[in-house]
Amino acid sequence: MENGIPEYERAFFILGAQSLKEPLVTGQIYPFMNDVSRILFPDYASTRYESLFVGNFAERVQSFDLSRWHADCWNPLGLQHADETHRIYCTLGWTMYALEKLLSAPNANPQTLYYLTLCVDMHIPLMIYIEDDTLRATDEHLLTDYGHGAPILTHEPKLSHVFHQGNLPDVLHYIMECSFFSDNRSKGNPIVHLLSKSLPQRCTIRNLREIVSNYCRKYDDVYDFVIGCLKCSLLGLYETSTGRPPLPVRVRLIRKFNSVSKGAMLQWMMCDHQQLLFYIIKEFLVYGVRQIPSLYDEVKQRYHWEKFEDCVKIAMNRVRTCVANEENIMDFHGVEEQLTYINKQQVSNLYRPTRHPFCHVVVQECDKIDDANFVDYVTKELSVEHAELMYDMAIRYECTHKIPYQWLVYFNVPTRTIKNIERIQSIYLTEGSKGNLKSILSSLDRRDFEAIRNFSEVFDRKLNIRLFTLPASMYIQQSIALRRKHHIPDGVELPEEVGETLVCLQCKQFKPFVISKDDKGKVSNLYAFGHSKVLVDDDTMKLYCGKRCDKVDAKKRQSHTTEYSSFVHVSDEILEQHNAERHQKRTAKDTRKSLKNNRCAQTELTKINMVGKLLQFYNNLYIICPMCANFMQVTSEYFTREGMYCGCCIQHGRLYTEVTCEWCLAARGNETWTPVRVLDDTTGEDDGIPSECVDRSIYLCQGCHKPWIRNSPVVLKLSTVRKGLAEKWKRLQHAQ
Repeated sequence: MENGIPEYERAFFILGAQSLKEPLVTGQIYPFMNDVSRILFPDYASTRYESLFVGNFAERVQSFDLSRWHADCWNPLGLQHADETHRIYCTLGWTMYALEKLLSAPNANPQTLYYLTLCVDMHIPLMIYIEDDTLRATDEHLLTDYGHGAPILTHEPKLSHVFHQGNLPDVLHYIMECSFFSDNRSKGNPIVHLLSKSLPQRCTIRNLREIVSNYCRKYDDVYDFVIGCLKCSLLGLYETSTGRPPLPVRVRLIRKFNSVSKGAMLQWMMCDHQQLLFYIIKEFLVYGVRQIPSLYDEVKQRYHWEKFEDCVKIAMNRVRTCVANEENIMDFHGVEEQLTYINKQQVSNLYRPTRHPFCHVVVQECDKIDDANFVDYVTKELSVEHAELMYDMAIRYECTHKIPYQWLVYFNVPTRTIKNIERIQSIYLTEGSKGNLKSILSSLDRRDFEAIRNFSEVFDRKLNIRLFTLPASMYIQQSIALRRKHHIPDGVELPEEVGETLVCLQCKQFKPFVISKDDKGKVSNLYAFGHSKVLVDDDTMKLYCGKRCDKVDAKKRQSHTTEYSSFVHVSDEILEQHNAERHQKRTAKDTRKSLKNNRCAQTELTKINMVGKLLQFYNNLYIICPMCANFMQVTSEYFTREGMYCGCCIQHGRLYTEVTCEWCLAARGNETWTPVRVLDDTTGEDDGIPSECVDRSIYLCQGCHKPWIRNSPVVLKLSTVRKGLAEKWKRLQHAQ
């Protein structure tokens, strides 16, 4: 059923839980809702409309005063006077009349208007049933069972007949994968692709009609999502909506949505409705982002998100109030023109995404200039003391993408050069253009060049290495997992080194073994301890990075052969000169890499305690898994209501580290084992009292999971399994 509640099971803690990778959508956002009448009753208690929110519809029919009904109420039958044979009809007509009055009241609370709208929609299925044939309006017809239950029971006004914002497919976790701060739009997931196209960036509406239609044709989940967004937008079923269609239009829209086929909707999408499709996805994104408080807070600070919200709300409220009760309700005449006009009036490029912070762009340009000039050293003119002072200054400055290049005046960089860099930075932050950055950097003397590059490297490190405090609940889970992993009993304080990690600030490498799962589902580093590529000084016991960069000359390049290149005429002299320059550039690069290796090996690794912390280390986020206490990379894939976990340490409701073979107690390779269902008849053996068989699951290693167990046509008793393994059966013996 359209508004039905899907069967729900706690993922990761039950046998047969759904995999997160298989379906696009696994349920609804929040289909449960409290009784609307109880919510509205306090607002209208002791008023003439109090009876609208007392009891259920059957009770209101029994207590309804027929003298309150008049012909101006909803009256498709054309009655002039109320009578007992039409009590349900009259109650319904007066109810809709009264609710329309309440919805049109001035200065009403937006939340109250939202619940009143839901109350109206509860009665519309019964209205549609009666409008389809006015002979059905009598109480006798509505109360008679014609073989499929009485019509009043099928169409009785109740909340399960209402579509609201909580009934939308639960795609909120996909919002976290959208490209808010870059031009990249993932096309691997169709819902992420559609949501990313609705962001306020340039060139997002091109071919949207074809893209939406193709995705809806191919994926049923995408079709349900788009239709759900269309319902909520046109009917004003978001709580923040203010303008909503009048009752006659609502009835026709709901009637259309209930009867239209998928094929007809796909044809409708290919008509001239591109702007409308664009804006219904925008309105869902505005609603969805508000359901993720951390993301909402971030985009408010770094995006012109409030302007974007206002533009979308104004546009859609205008559309809803302009939907006409015309012959074909889905034509929406004039809507495309209005939305196109509104789209042009919006603030252009509310957010111009830049792929990297400006300091990173400066470092990249400096490296390219060194390559072009065959520079075979990293830093020559800038002193080590000045480089360290830059870092000490940077860590005390607020975290912002606008780098304070005015500080370079303290390192004897000319004021004119500083102003040029600041001007280019301002252009880059507003327009995304590097301007003449390359020419300015190329014209600098070596000391100023190194000062600007080192200053940019320092702030690039500051922006890309940050620690965030996790909630107390996750800190407690991590502490429990660390105690379990390191066998530390309760009541004993965790040693300082537990949960500590190492990072190299020179080669930008995260040193611990990170638990992961490849495309084939194979888990790596589940039982790994320690750190990779670490050097230990035997005298001081200090730790250094042991990474080695690959040589440039390991890369193969196709050689130019004149004999097989008839369309390329290059003289041997030019070719020799080109090869010499290329060899010189390669040698310079190798020399710089060797110097970086030496610097890496001479720089002590930085220790970070990760208990209760989330580490942003360049393009990745790391935490300690609250389940298995391994270091994990945070993605949007493995979030549960309890928090997040690595996605590798739990299967069938148990930690891999706690899974052992029932017979030989082996644990190696248990991530590939499958639970074996048995009947446990051994619980009363110690008392000598036979016990009832209990259905349970056990684990057997590959050596103990014999073919006679695996191929058994019946569920075996645990005592039979143990006896067979002890006696080394070759086949199943039925003597118990």
